[in-house]
Amino acid sequence: MRAAARSGVIALCILGVLPVAPASARRQRLTEFKVSVSGTQTTSWSASGTREWCPSAAPNVPYDGSGSATIHVSGSETIPLAVGSPPTLPINLRATIERSGSLVEHFGALAGKAPECAMPTTGDQAAETSGCGRSAGSLPALISARGLPAARLTTSVHIGPGSDCPWIASVESPSEAGFSTFSAAVDSHQEALDGLQPISFPGLLAPREPPVAPVAAAGHASGSWQVALPGGALKVSATSEAQATIAPVAMIVPGHGISTIHLGETYGALRAGSARFGGATVSDSGMRAGDGRHYTWLVEAGVPELEVHGGNIHEGAWISAPAGSHRGPLWHGPPPAGARVAQVSTTGTYEVTATGAGEGSTLASLRRSEPRGHVIYFGRPIAWALDGPGRRRTAFILFGGVVQTVEVGCRQTDPTQRGAPVSDSAVC
Repeated sequence: MRAAARSGVIALCILGVLPVAPASARRQRLTEFKVSVSGTQTTSWSASGTREWCPSAAPNVPYDGSGSATIHVSGSETIPLAVGSPPTLPINLRATIERSGSLVEHFGALAGKAPECAMPTTGDQAAETSGCGRSAGSLPALISARGLPAARLTTSVHIGPGSDCPWIASVESPSEAGFSTFSAAVDSHQEALDGLQPISFPGLLAPREPPVAPVAAAGHASGSWQVALPGGALKVSATSEAQATIAPVAMIVPGHGISTIHLGETYGALRAGSARFGGATVSDSGMRAGDGRHYTWLVEAGVPELEVHGGNIHEGAWISAPAGSHRGPLWHGPPPAGARVAQVSTTGTYEVTATGAGEGSTLASLRRSEPRGHVIYFGRPIAWALDGPGRRRTAFILFGGVVQTVEVGCRQTDPTQRGAPVSDSAVC
C-alpha cells in the first residue's frame, strides 16, 4: 500500500536517516496549480463579388455582405506543473458569441439581361439572418510552451457558426468554381471557424519558491487577411485580448485538512466523498495507539486533484476509534463508520498552502511564507509548526532544512512520541 510506504518514509524523516533530496530534484518540484484564461475576440468581415445563377451565358449576379462576431471565453484547469516552468496543458473554455451579418444578392441589376433564365426575384435577395445574435458553447483549447519562446493559447475545434446567419464561410456558393481553394484558405484561420487566433502570453510561468502570488500575463493578437473571390474579395480582420493567471491550489488548509479530507470527519463520510475520485483503501487491522485508549487505521483516499501522469491524488489519513471493549495490539477488520480522521498528510509536492509552502520547501522559505510558525526540535530542527485553532497543529516535517511531508492533526501529547510533532490517534 502506498500509504504504508509513505508512513515508513515519515518515520525515517523523524529518525533522521532519510537522505536529503538532491537540489536537481527539488528544482523539478511539481505543484498543483490553477491555470485560468479569459478573453475577448472580435472578428469583422466584408465581401463583394459575383456568382453564377443561370447555366446560360447570363451575367453573374453581384452580391455584397458584411458582419462581425465577438467571442467571450473563460475557463480554468487544475493541473500539476513544475515550479518555475511555462505551462503546457489542455483547457476547455466556455464561450459565448454575439454574431451579426448581412448578405444581399442584387438580382435587380440583372433585370432584362437574361430572358432565357427564370430569375428568382426581380429585386435584391437578402440571406436569412434569424440565426444571428447570441449563442453559447465550449471551445477546447491548448496552452503550450513546447518549442516556443512563450506559452501560447490555441484552439483545436470551433463552436460552429449559426446556421442562419451570414458569415465568412457562406459568402460563396459551393457550386462555384474554385470553391475548394477558397474553403482551404478560410479554414486555415481559426477566427473564421469561431475559434481564437493564436495568442501568446509572455512571462506566464508557474510560480517558483514560496511565498508566491498568482502570476498573470496578458496576450494580444491582431491580424487581417483577404481571399480573392470571382469579381471581388473577402476581407477579414480580427483582434484578440486575453489574460492568463497561474496560482497555486491551496490543498493544505492549516489546522483543518488537505484537499477534501478534514480533521474530525467520519470514516464513512471520507469513504463516500472519495468514491468519485478512485475510492479509499484501508489497512486490514487497526493498531492499538500508544495511549492504550484508541486504535488507528491508515487510509488512502482519492481527492479531486490530479496527478501529473493521470488519475487522482490519494491522500494518506489516520483514522482513530475509541478502544471500547477491544483488547490486544490489533483490531481486526476495517474501522467502524463512525471512526474519525485524526491526521492527514501529504502525498507529494503537489499539495501546498495558499502561499505555496509544501514538500520540497526550505525552512528559510517557510519563515517567509508561514511566518506565524515555530521550529520544533528533537536534537535538531524536525518541524516547522503552525499551531491552532485549539489543539490542532500543522507540521512541516524537516530533514536537512527541507520539508519531507506535511501533517495536519492534533499536537502530540504522548511523551513516548516526542519525535512526532502531530498525533495520529487523538481527535481534536
